[in-house]
Amino acid sequence: LRADSTITYSQLELQSSIISSAFYSGSIVLLAVFALFNVSSRNNIGLWYTLLFAVGLLFVACLDGTGASFLWANYPIVDRWLPLTVLLTLNACGLLLAAYTLDTSSSPLYSKLKFSMQMAGYINLALIALIPFVPLVYLALWANLSFILMIIAQVMTTMSWRTPRINPSEEALRFSSIFSSVTSLVFLAATIIVGLIIWYQ
Repeated sequence: LRADSTITYSQLELQSSIISSAFYSGSIVLLAVFALFNVSSRNNIGLWYTLLFAVGLLFVACLDGTGASFLWANYPIVDRWLPLTVLLTLNACGLLLAAYTLDTSSSPLYSKLKFSMQMAGYINLALIALIPFVPLVYLALWANLSFILMIIAQVMTTMSWRTPRINPSEEALRFSSIFSSVTSLVFLAATIIVGLIIWYQ
């Protein structure tokens, strides 16, 4: 039984390593392609979304233990504070970027939502400074809820760009709309994949 258990655990560990390697390799390649494309096309909005994608990838590395195993293995104290810090940063950047690129002319509702996105983004930034003083369980609850709000904000921003009032000749804005959709799906997919890996183990 012990031998079978050892073999089973080794197989699960190998499968997890293969899945993790494939995920990070593919994500880094996509990140590099998007970055080079945005630099060559001088698309500043796309570059900001590339940075958002990179922060999201760092959060996944914090979540599944890759960062603790390879990036800061000799600094265990970092693993205590960094995941929540990265998640709050991801939420803040995503919400503020969504507010900045939201087309408020397409609907009166978007003007009100823009202010809400900005406030939520600033709150996430402010909470980073409170991490050493506030119980982590409360900050983690807020961060998880804000992550969902950030995804919703990105989707709503994309919807505002797809309205007929947007001039089709604005290539940068159209590309940013597509990139926003892709990164939002990547964030969701990464969270689901990591959650399944953790649950499977």
